[in-house]
Amino acid sequence: MLRGRSTSSPASEARSSSTLVKDVSVLLGGDEHATGPLRTTAVIFNLSCTTMGVGILSLATTFKYCGLILGPMLMVACAILTYISTVSMLKVTSLQRATGDPVSRMPTQEAMAEYTMGKKGRIWVQVVLILLCMGTLIAYQVSIKSLLWSGVKALIPSDTVDTLSDHHINDKVCMLIGLSCVSLPLCFLRSLNGLAFTSFLSCVSITYFVLISVVYLAVHPHTSNRDPCHEMIDSDGDSRNESMPYGGASLWPSGFGNMLQGIMIISVSYVMQLTVCPMMKELSRGQFHGPSDNPILAAQNQMKFATVVTMVIACFMYVASAGAGYMTWEELTTEPSTILACYPTSNAGIVPVYFGMTLVLLFAFPIITFTCRAAVINVFFPNLEGEVPFREFAIVTIGIVAPCTGVGLVATQLSGVLSIMSAVCTPSLCYLIPGMTYLGASKRENEYKNGVINVDDDENMPLRDAATSTALLQFIDDERAYVRDNPLLGKSLVGVGIVIQLLSIVAVIMSFA
Repeated sequence: MLRGRSTSSPASEARSSSTLVKDVSVLLGGDEHATGPLRTTAVIFNLSCTTMGVGILSLATTFKYCGLILGPMLMVACAILTYISTVSMLKVTSLQRATGDPVSRMPTQEAMAEYTMGKKGRIWVQVVLILLCMGTLIAYQVSIKSLLWSGVKALIPSDTVDTLSDHHINDKVCMLIGLSCVSLPLCFLRSLNGLAFTSFLSCVSITYFVLISVVYLAVHPHTSNRDPCHEMIDSDGDSRNESMPYGGASLWPSGFGNMLQGIMIISVSYVMQLTVCPMMKELSRGQFHGPSDNPILAAQNQMKFATVVTMVIACFMYVASAGAGYMTWEELTTEPSTILACYPTSNAGIVPVYFGMTLVLLFAFPIITFTCRAAVINVFFPNLEGEVPFREFAIVTIGIVAPCTGVGLVATQLSGVLSIMSAVCTPSLCYLIPGMTYLGASKRENEYKNGVINVDDDENMPLRDAATSTALLQFIDDERAYVRDNPLLGKSLVGVGIVIQLLSIVAVIMSFA
């Protein structure tokens, strides 16, 4: 007998090859149901990855602007508002999806807006989604460029850095390598299930950053053992020396303009509404093809649970990292584009943070691309049934990534991108659109109740046939009654959205003045 020789037959090898090809085709362009429903843990990891991506590196600045009392209060308030906004979206979605065949009426924010506000609402959502997604992708790339190059420079001698620069190997090349090797292949996955493991790794990296922030504060408190001069890394990767002033931590905002800046940064740090509908779509796949007699409620409960867990995790991480960063560096938190630049790269525990946070952004990139691609496809293929052919799927994906990469290569400041994105798009997506769609659904249900709309003639009325389960029918009736009788939920979201929109615009104007 020959040792080491394979005993598999040609037929079994052929079956293995066939299985491999099938698995790859499922991920890249095959049957969308073959990957199964999205697991709740995968939803939590994906939501956490997108929520805590680039925002966590800027939150120490909000404590400088808002103080140690108002800062955490605003973070908790935004987390609660994000949950309320998500619940309102889920309730409107349950009504919209109950119209006609529930399998073909999968949830999208564009469909929700058209269901309650008409074609103008659909266009509004499409514009906001695409702008916010592409702005986020650009911001990610600017951060990747800075963080990855800073990490590389910390590992190699300065002479080697000069040699690399002479050969045009710099932060832009590092960004392109990272995107090409990590983000771009993941952007071509069809299922969010395939991103669960990378999102888990992102959560591990974020946890390490938070632990390092807290430990560094404990080891190097502001009252002792701090060097009088610190080498800080700019957004372009260059280092400079900064004095270490100590004026004491502020409990309250240091000024109205600073408070507005803090509110703007915090409001952009909980943008999970981008991925609510894509997550719900994949959660529903298994429910509609499984034993549940109320698939909409089952998917809705999974999403609510995942949202609560994500908000608790994000809020804890945000307060811990922002508080530790601000109490460690105080005045210096407003100097660089991210708090990470304040920490000295000579510390062995700090360098892995640069690469860990780079991975967070690289892994979050395909999730945002997933949402942006869905919005673009809904613009160019509004009547498409089923999956988009892979050729069109690839063209849209490249059409999103390529221009964002081009802008990311030439952009040098993260703050400008984030401020404009926050002021223009974030309040609309997080509060105004969910609130307006909820009010539109409430108005429609009141028109049903008052006889303004003839239920029998309205094509948007939920169907009631023999195939519809009793539990699902009762759930639809309960949702309709809740939306009809509680318009205050939508009015509150619209009011909050208008206030944040105005404050964000004022903050942007003041920052550029």
